[in-house]
Amino acid sequence: MLRELGTGRLDGSHGVRRWFQDDDFDLYFWLDAAGAAHAFQLCYDRNGNEGAITWERSTGFGHNRVDSGEQSPKRAMTPILRTATAAPYFRIYNRFLAASTECPREVRDFVVARLREYRVALYGTPRKPRRPCKPAG
Repeated sequence: MLRELGTGRLDGSHGVRRWFQDDDFDLYFWLDAAGAAHAFQLCYDRNGNEGAITWERSTGFGHNRVDSGEQSPKRAMTPILRTATAAPYFRIYNRFLAASTECPREVRDFVVARLREYRVALYGTPRKPRRPCKPAG
């Protein structure tokens, strides 16, 4: 279950950042000076092939893979984001729904709404159900 780490903190010109974490996800959630959400980053598969879905009010959606750099016992490398192909949307969405039940409602609802918008951006508007065929007569 995603749980908030600490309390929101000022994050430079980005406003207040809230951080939620569980075994699979990191969710960073930014609020502007008026307290309105203006960005989030949902990092998934933290212990594997980590990726991140990012949404910002001014730029929309992005998807990246986290490149942790070369593994070296002599120095630690800073992870960086690299452009990636489409996210495994349905797996992430369903796991987020299950993991975020204890998040504050306004945070969860906001992220879920943006993820639904991301689905439309990836796959287009869902088709209307087909009408049943009339029997030949």
